[in-house]
Parts: sequence; C-alpha cells; structure tokens
Amino acid sequence: MPELNMVLVSCKRTRMFVNEDDLVRVAEGLGYHVIRASPDQMVNLRELSRVLNKCSVLVGAHKAGLTNNVFLPEGVVVVQVVGWGLEWAFEAYYGGVCVL
Repeated sequence: MPELNMVLVSCKRTRMFVNEDDLVRVAEGLGYHVIRASPDQMVNLRELSRVLNKCSVLVGAHKAGLTNNVFLPEGVVVVQVVGWGLEWAFEAYYGGVCVL
C-alpha cells in the first residue's frame, strides 16, 4: 500500500487554521503522515519540491501559497479552504464553492 502523505500549509499570521492540531490528529487517525509546511519552506524551491513530491493530499487556506500546486505530481488531491467572506470570489473566479 502506498504511503499517504498530507502536506498542510501551516500559517501562523494570516488565514491560519485555529483547529490545526485537531485537523492533524484526524488526518493521522485516517492513516496520513502529516507534513506541516510553513511559508518559509514554501519559498525554498529545493525544500518545496522535496516536500511536494511526497504528497498525496495538499491542504491549505485560499492564498498565494497554494499556487505552488503547479509543482505537484499527477494525481495529488488539493483541498483549498475558503475563509468566511470570500465566497463571492470563488463564485466569480471558479464558478462556485463546494460546501461540506
């Protein structure tokens, strides 16, 4: 069985997950090895490619850091979390929002 790696774009100043530890705990309970990637790691191309090449799932808040998904291997799932109040942007730019 292939290893399941989830990369969580972990920010501490803006658009952070207030329940990040819970998110990690649930993902690990589902069998994922969670890699918390800080914005500092996302600017170093060598470190970024090392982390993303092991990735099965990329999770992050809607922001510029997720543009790095262009470096993801084929078949990786991207989960982009939209903050409250930004629904209009997703409707305008992407044609709608998936609400769970």
